[in-house]
Amino acid sequence: MTRIRNQKTILLTSLGHGGTHWSAATFYLLVPFITKDLNLTYSEAGLFLALFHWGALISNFSSGLLTDLTGRRILFQFISLAVGAVALMMFGFTKQYILLCAMVLLI
Repeated sequence: MTRIRNQKTILLTSLGHGGTHWSAATFYLLVPFITKDLNLTYSEAGLFLALFHWGALISNFSSGLLTDLTGRRILFQFISLAVGAVALMMFGFTKQYILLCAMVLLI
């Protein structure tokens, strides 16, 4: 039983990390539907994907640095999951392309 209790931190970190990947995978599944529903061009849909990866670059670089400096891995995993989930939820409440682009950056 002691071995299980010692693994609580790694379990929570793994769940948070998996949740982060879930947010990204959900976004990829939504792009074709968003493109069709909003009558976007392939260029506009491609911009979504480009913004997604630019947002990932910026957030991974900054959060990786902060995580290494502070050691607060679980906190940053939780924040990442929460921000991604809220941004995905906002997709259902808007049809404005510029706001969708902003949400993609947050995912």
